[in-house]
Order: sequence, then C-alpha cells, then structure tokens
Amino acid sequence: MENLRLKFRVWDKYFNRYWTDEEVKNNIQWLLYPDNENIENVIIEQCTGLRDKNGKLIFEGDVVIYEVFVSDWSDEKRKGYGIVYYDDNQHAFGVKTIRQTVTSCFGLNKLISEIEVIGNIHENPDMLKNADNFNTSGGNVKGDNR
Repeated sequence: MENLRLKFRVWDKYFNRYWTDEEVKNNIQWLLYPDNENIENVIIEQCTGLRDKNGKLIFEGDVVIYEVFVSDWSDEKRKGYGIVYYDDNQHAFGVKTIRQTVTSCFGLNKLISEIEVIGNIHENPDMLKNADNFNTSGGNVKGDNR
C-alpha cells in the first residue's frame, strides 16, 4: 500500500460528474459540515492507497478486473470482475464480485495478483450489466482522471 495522505474523490449526482481536485479543496468545509442539506447530492469515495497494474489509484466505486489465486497453496489463477467498496464490518476495502468467475473474493489482499481499473460505477454503469463485454485492453476509460 502506498504511503500517502488520505485521498478522496467526489461524485456530483446533480451534475453527473466528478469534482476536480481544486473544487474539492475549495469546498472541503462544505463537504465536512454534517447538517448541510445538499450533501445528499454528492458521493464521497475514498482512495484505497493502492494502484492498479497501470499505476492508477484505486478508489471506492471503481470497476476492476483482477486475477485471483484459487488458494494460498496454488499457482492457479482465475479472472474476476467487481466493484471496489469499503466494508464497515471488516474495516477494509474489498471487491464485490459482479460476474461469478471465482468462488469468493473479499479484500484487496495477497490473493489478488493483478488488478486493473476499467471504469467506475457512475460514469460507466453499463459495465455493471455487461460484465462479459469488459474491455481488458488497458485503454483509456471515460472518467479516468487520475
């Protein structure tokens, strides 16, 4: 895990776009004010502190393709597709599997050997429905602002 300060990104549900880093900095007090009635119009997503195989930071809400070892004692790998999320009960980031190509996968841990961000749930909602058609070429994906 990369040693960096906490990073966040903000999705604006009203304008359907991510805020720029400058907009986040200029509105940080607004974002942190708990009684702000407009706070329902944004989704704040935390960075995991990890980078994918192409060097992109991984955030909550990212859609990823990953390879996972079948077990600790096996060299066999399987591909998985999922959404990065934070699990409050486990106090850890994990991957919710979209397409069941692996039996289970929780955590961005040693069992995941390669992970690639291919989009996010806000700008690429079609990826959640079309897991079989994911672009695994590593090309640019809409919303790749990292």
